Amino acid sequence: MNEDNALKYGRYLIKQEQGRGSMGIVYKARDSSLDRIVAVKVLRKDLANNKAYRERFLKEAKAIARLSHPHIITVFDINQDEEDLYIVMEYIEGPSLDKVLIKEQPSFQKIVDLGIQVAEAIDSASQMGVVHRDIKPSNLLIKSNWEVKITDFGVAHIEDSSSHGDTKAGTIVGTLGYMPPEQLNGKHADIRSDLYSLGAVLYELCTGEKHSYDENVETMKKKISLSPSLTSTTNKFSMKKLTQIIMKCMKEDPENRFQTGFDLAAELKSCLEEEQLQEQEQEENTIISIRSEGKKIRKYSKILLLIMVSIVAVGIMYNTVRKKEEAIPPSTTGMPFESSGPPDLKTTLSSILDIKSIPIGAKVYIDRKYKGTTPLKLKLSPGRYEVKLTLSYHNDWRTPIILKEKSTLPLFVKLIANDKNE
Repeated sequence: MNEDNALKYGRYLIKQEQGRGSMGIVYKARDSSLDRIVAVKVLRKDLANNKAYRERFLKEAKAIARLSHPHIITVFDINQDEEDLYIVMEYIEGPSLDKVLIKEQPSFQKIVDLGIQVAEAIDSASQMGVVHRDIKPSNLLIKSNWEVKITDFGVAHIEDSSSHGDTKAGTIVGTLGYMPPEQLNGKHADIRSDLYSLGAVLYELCTGEKHSYDENVETMKKKISLSPSLTSTTNKFSMKKLTQIIMKCMKEDPENRFQTGFDLAAELKSCLEEEQLQEQEQEENTIISIRSEGKKIRKYSKILLLIMVSIVAVGIMYNTVRKKEEAIPPSTTGMPFESSGPPDLKTTLSSILDIKSIPIGAKVYIDRKYKGTTPLKLKLSPGRYEVKLTLSYHNDWRTPIILKEKSTLPLFVKLIANDKNE
């Protein structure tokens, strides 16, 4: 590559360096032909003339190119520019998981959702004969919506009848702390090896610590179950189930682990569904509690109304007696009688807002103030209001209304489920 073209590889204009690995340097670049941002991974110059590294670099491109999955990085091109060898891939706007963990501790839902995405990607890769062999936080790119992309297939194993193997017997590939025992011992790795590594990642997400081979099973279980960032917001059943899932991923014998990514993803989904069900039950209990409080308020309101009616009745009787006394001549009473009875009672002309919804139980807000859940009848003064209905897993509904004097306005609302309900 000429010095004048130092910031260009073929039609790809380099914008900035993104990171360095054991074999290559990754750049953010612009495809001048298609006018799009891409990632360009270039084989390091000191390795460019090494046949073994060139073959390994090309093998990475071949491994990713045969895969098509929303959670695996996509390869667009592989090319040689004079002495340079580079892979062109989709550019992901987001850091790797190891950098995310420096700033935040993911929630239970994020941890489980990440596990589901990676497990499904591993399963898809396995069906195409590809084993990653280096699943770890630095090889998982995280987008702003917590969508995951697996990258760096540099040590991947490709099942190919025409291939004579990519590593010699006894060769160790992967990263200590995430690789399973069989990889550590230089033995053959398959999908169950990748699932072990994913279990090690989930373990780190839960505990904030990397897995150590010195830890026994009971110590690992205790660390996950006592994770302070999760136990305060996660129900015990879900936390216990996630612990069991991680422990099964990390069984020493591959036969005792999950055998497919599909099976692992299914277990994680049921774990997440249990947590969501728990949240829904808590919300329903809150609604029931609010309704119960509403009944108490109505009960005491009736008592208060009876007291007020009694007071008014006594006032009327008192006023009547005073008027009769005023009618008696002064000579009879012996002294003048002055009366200043209670003020006239004024009644307010009110209207009724009758709200119903499908499904029932939607929260009702009038001018942003919570009023109860549907079905609901409200007595309001005449005027203009904003009505809003909310229900979990459904789109919010709102409308302005005008209430006239002594009128009843019925509202019947059919709430639409959103994507979170799927």
